Amino acid sequence: MTNGNKVIVYRLSLWIGIPTALIGWYLQRTNYMLADFIIAPAAICTFVILILGLIDVLSNNKIKTSEKLMWVCGFIFITFITGLLYFKTYKKRNYINKACA
Repeated sequence: MTNGNKVIVYRLSLWIGIPTALIGWYLQRTNYMLADFIIAPAAICTFVILILGLIDVLSNNKIKTSEKLMWVCGFIFITFITGLLYFKTYKKRNYINKACA
């Protein structure tokens, strides 16, 4: 998967997953019968964000080992928040690296 496609899938997973998870959580709290069908896409998006984020962090040689550990722990424990932060810094990091190369 190219970097452009990876960014598109990553962005799509974030923008579908976060609202779906929030709506599903609300419907679950109000005991709505079909809340599980709304939570399922959020779980799939979370899994996609987790896998793409971990692959990108672990395969990136420009990130220090201590920073890799921080990102991995973040992706495992708080996937959506870390996903937003990583995506925000991903663009900045790649533009800076391309300008320096």
